[in-house]
Amino acid sequence: MAITYNAIINGVDRALTHVLLDGFKINEVTNGINTLVCEVGSEDASFRPLKRQTIEIEEDDGTSPVRLIFGGTIRTVRERGWGEIADGIDGIIQAISADSYKTLASRRFVTASIPAGSLKAALQVLEPYLTAYGVTLDPAQAVGPSLDAIEFEVVRVDDCLNFLATLTAKYGAPFTWDISYSKLLGMYQTGTVAAPWNLIEGQGTEVGDVEVEPTDENYANRIILVGGSGKVVTTTDTFTGNGVLTTFGPLKYKLVGPIPGTNVGAIGYAYVDETPPGPPTGRGPLGSIGTANMVWEYNPTTNTIQKVIGPPPGVGVSITIMYDGELKFTVIAEDAAEIAANGLWEDKILAP
Repeated sequence: MAITYNAIINGVDRALTHVLLDGFKINEVTNGINTLVCEVGSEDASFRPLKRQTIEIEEDDGTSPVRLIFGGTIRTVRERGWGEIADGIDGIIQAISADSYKTLASRRFVTASIPAGSLKAALQVLEPYLTAYGVTLDPAQAVGPSLDAIEFEVVRVDDCLNFLATLTAKYGAPFTWDISYSKLLGMYQTGTVAAPWNLIEGQGTEVGDVEVEPTDENYANRIILVGGSGKVVTTTDTFTGNGVLTTFGPLKYKLVGPIPGTNVGAIGYAYVDETPPGPPTGRGPLGSIGTANMVWEYNPTTNTIQKVIGPPPGVGVSITIMYDGELKFTVIAEDAAEIAANGLWEDKILAP
């Protein structure tokens, strides 16, 4: 049986009175907006689709159910006449460009605190920002990896989802986000979801044959993630001595303020404790002589602390540094095989 295609525009099935002309094109991208280009003919010029109306494309191969292969909103409409000049041009053709429902994620901004927890829990915090558009979280959403607490302050929903996708890269195959053609929000690990197309082997001429056009759009083999608000907070890092090491780190955040440290409560205050089982054996501000004649210094290049006077902390000794740190970080992730094959190709992501 021949495969047929049908357009549903603004919720109305146009199969009976209007024709979805051949040659439509659907372009699907990872962590981006899928697009549709098609033409819809109206023989009596009675129908004109409008910007921001919904459009869905169905594929019918004779089996049940009919498959939804695109769903989104119309971005542009270009109109021209349809018919023979000798007979009078009575019809019209509308050339439509549409974006998938994933574009809905670019319409809202998020201000929210996401506590430490699973990827699914983070998506549940973002879901209410999209429910007004009919988007719901996929019931089959995997729990996913555990993530640290995240603060979003006036960040667009799609940027939040891209940030979550970046965080998952350290757990093997990264998760990519999607708002499906049936308006389900989800993040899926590469290789766990079936492709949206049934492919028929051919030369691009058979009914049902799908042409794939590779593109370098949004391609990169090294990602530089720059994040953090720049806010200064007081925090604590802890390391364990082994009787040999004198350098410990890197610290969670870049240490800020004057070195040596100032008094407690002033910007830049920092001190180091060495604590074996029992009372502390030494305490002192960075760069100054502390108790037990120890001196610790900070290396801003490596973001580490080093004991420059005094013996290495013993086996099991806890080294605790309390300091003012700047909430700003840079993380680099790369695909060595892709770099070897195609040369270095970098992209930058700014995270909240």
